Amino acid sequence: MRSTRSQLRDEADPADTHESAFIIFGSPQVPSVYSLGVALAQLRSTSLVRIGASYLPFSTAPLWPMDDVAQGLSRTAWTYPPGFNGKLSRLFTRTIRDRFERAVRGHQERDGMAPYVITPHPRFERYTSGVEEEKLVYLNYDDYATYTKAGTRIENPLEPLLVARAGTVLCSSRYQRDRFARRFPEKADAFWHLPHGVHVTSLNPAPSDAPVKDTVCVVGALTARYDWALIEEVVDRLPAVEFSFCGEIGLGHVAMEREGWQAHMRTVLERPNVSHIRSLEPGGTSHVFWSSAVSWIPYDPDLPFVKACCPLKLGNGLASGRPVISADVPECRLYPEWVGIHTSADEAVARISEALATAGSPAARERSHEQVEFASKNTWATRAEQLIEILERQEGAGEAGAGQAPT
Repeated sequence: MRSTRSQLRDEADPADTHESAFIIFGSPQVPSVYSLGVALAQLRSTSLVRIGASYLPFSTAPLWPMDDVAQGLSRTAWTYPPGFNGKLSRLFTRTIRDRFERAVRGHQERDGMAPYVITPHPRFERYTSGVEEEKLVYLNYDDYATYTKAGTRIENPLEPLLVARAGTVLCSSRYQRDRFARRFPEKADAFWHLPHGVHVTSLNPAPSDAPVKDTVCVVGALTARYDWALIEEVVDRLPAVEFSFCGEIGLGHVAMEREGWQAHMRTVLERPNVSHIRSLEPGGTSHVFWSSAVSWIPYDPDLPFVKACCPLKLGNGLASGRPVISADVPECRLYPEWVGIHTSADEAVARISEALATAGSPAARERSHEQVEFASKNTWATRAEQLIEILERQEGAGEAGAGQAPT
């Protein structure tokens, strides 16, 4: 259904219609940020600005996480010497801020209105000091705290500065939105839940096709965010099930992880009923989800980073039409109709076994279609429209309940 805001815009006199463009400043190399930018560009002029150290152009890694483009999208990468945003920040802050302000003025001169500036990380706050509050958006998709060797949590010192200046704070997880509202009660009405969207290429075009029998996939970087001890127990207790772990091995920037997780991970990957796929061809991830009988999200729910996340694999799993089973991740709890939650190895084994036993049945095929249909209503295009409705809530069209993205 088209939003009220879209209908009003179509009925308005084009000469009287002025719409703010978007600048996403920092972190467009993150797939979720990039996908949101592409979706916004289908509605409004949108600029993605990647800012990083000078060695980036010579890296073998691509600048952008995917090839998606849109007519209203522009992409640029600003590069500076290593340390520009740290030890050498005094030398570069003014230069970068001036360059950023020129980009903002360029949008304003072209569009007749100042653009919305979306920044996904507190480290970029210093460059946006000239942006008016109602135009500054903090897009939070992770927990940015650090920890000392003794385990003491240290909040990101720049985050309160960005929250104080931003007119809108979008959180990909509801847990994080609620946490911010408690932490910054004076700005409680500025926090909104905007979960990650589903990429349209992830939608299973043939959910009725039977998956490969007795298969479970775990897709994404293999890091300390997973509960590897639990995974090891589940894999051992289901020897007839083929588990596929698809992703590179990495730390995942997680502190205070459970001790010995790497040893558990190595043990898991050596099991005869486990296959490890390090990399996939473009689009290959979707086919793994589609062909597997179950999608599993075995995160360690005790980690603050996990509590604060909105897993991309959640959307991909829903879009596959296959049963999604997850550890007790707060964001996954929001979909009780589609996601089976486990809080122990016993429950994980039971839920996986039950899902595998019914895979391919008429009821499972019908449910697969319904699940894909649900996912299709939660694409990045939908999220872009919801974001605009949130930002224009002061204008009286498309308002939603406080703190929750309109649906």
